[in-house]
Amino acid sequence: MKLKEALHLESDIIILSQSCDLEIRKSKMRPNLRNVIISPILYYNEAIKNQKITLGTDFKEAMRRGYIPHCFLLKEINFPSIKKELGIVSFREVALVRFEDLMDVVSKDQERIRMKSPYREALSQAFGNFIMRVGKPEEIPEYSKRLKVTKFNVDD
Repeated sequence: MKLKEALHLESDIIILSQSCDLEIRKSKMRPNLRNVIISPILYYNEAIKNQKITLGTDFKEAMRRGYIPHCFLLKEINFPSIKKELGIVSFREVALVRFEDLMDVVSKDQERIRMKSPYREALSQAFGNFIMRVGKPEEIPEYSKRLKVTKFNVDD
């Protein structure tokens, strides 16, 4: 049974909880948390088709560079048994799942993809940055005149 079906989800998910929080303590046989933070993965072409994102390479490039705070772009996967296109994690769409429920399903699920370092840390950092944003009542207006910096020297 697939994780998304067992948890009654309509898409693949990614776990956003920190790996150190998920570590099972030998004395307790479970981690120090009760719930795991997850987010659905929206695949790029599906998002365009459903008009959840705007079409264009500018938006994709902005996500790739990390300029869109609520989005994280996942690389396409091309394994012999698993093929996935570009994925988008939206930090605006998170949910909590009980740790025990997740473990029940994960223990039966054969196909799981894990992020490698440093991508796992990049995802965690992006999620943390999104969560810790500070809302300001007034934005500083955009500068109308652009200056070209030709030299920048700290010693001067």
